[in-house]
Amino acid sequence: MGASKIIFGGVSAVTGVALGVVTPERTEPSPRREPVNHIADRWFPVAEDGRTLRMPLFATGDLLAPHPAVTRLVIMINGTLRNADVYFESTAAAAASAGAGADRTLIAAPQFLATPDAEKFALGADTPYWTPENWKIGDRAVHPERGPSSFAVIDAMVTAALDRDRFPCLRAVVVAGHSAGGQFVHRYIAFNRVHAAFRRAGIAVRYVVSNPSSYLYFDARRLDGARGLAPYPGEQCADFNRYRYGLEEPNEYGAAALAAFGGGGAANTMAREYGRREVAYLLGEADADPNSDSLDRSCGAMAQGATRLDRGQRYFRYVQALLGPAVLATHALHIVPDVGHDHRAMFMSSSGLALLFGDGRASRGLVPEGGDGRAGSQ
Repeated sequence: MGASKIIFGGVSAVTGVALGVVTPERTEPSPRREPVNHIADRWFPVAEDGRTLRMPLFATGDLLAPHPAVTRLVIMINGTLRNADVYFESTAAAAASAGAGADRTLIAAPQFLATPDAEKFALGADTPYWTPENWKIGDRAVHPERGPSSFAVIDAMVTAALDRDRFPCLRAVVVAGHSAGGQFVHRYIAFNRVHAAFRRAGIAVRYVVSNPSSYLYFDARRLDGARGLAPYPGEQCADFNRYRYGLEEPNEYGAAALAAFGGGGAANTMAREYGRREVAYLLGEADADPNSDSLDRSCGAMAQGATRLDRGQRYFRYVQALLGPAVLATHALHIVPDVGHDHRAMFMSSSGLALLFGDGRASRGLVPEGGDGRAGSQ
């Protein structure tokens, strides 16, 4: 289960932090718990329309405090159960397996609460929450009125890491998510406009998209067998190119991003910028059940393929067809053998550990952080 194979590989754009990855021989399945057992004991301030809201957060440290030795920030987005505590614990376990020292690595898992949680817990008036679906795609919170986009929460978190007074040694940021969190991260890659600031600061950013149910397409074409890209017959599926599956009728955050990319060619410009960002598609070889109870089987999703594995492989081919082979310099597809829809097993695999805490070269020897340049263990 732990070993991984890279079906298509790209050259890692993240330099700096590289760890020796120790692949566990066996990974216990992720625990299944009721969504949102408790509210996080930390919070992060998010400013919106002159208000400061308290975003619940599981983290190994205060993002607003000085971290003179931290070289890597890992932000983990949970799945549809909103069980950020479980994802936080799994990510911390992966960090320990990778040998990522707590003094050098800061892990944060924001807790996107939803309307059922507001009914279950006595949330403060300044605690934002969303519907169970709209947090996944960057919509505004439903509380307070015109609350922040869920993507704006990540903007605020990563922007805090740009403060060199707090993070003088930061070299790499990883934004990762599995299942619904993978959907979240994938759309955030395309839409966010804070990435350029990290590029200017010389801080590498990697996005890890693990087993999402669907992807964001940049035009109305889809793969047509060996013939490459062809217009999708829209009469078969009216919403195949609407947001969340395409760029038609985007939400407010997405519309602002398209406007920033400018004019009628905004989608093409956005796609090219997406291709410049380092993206790892992390798929479970056994996440291939067309009847999975959590699989999106809407028309727009089914137009992308029958299973999560199928959709991920198709999307990777689409990106290459759209942007050309040069995209392999920044995008890579990793398939984890014998693993299904299990975030813990995915991130504890050799690919998962390398992508979260190493330099992403899961199939090659890695240099331990602070080491002497010799290859580390796999």
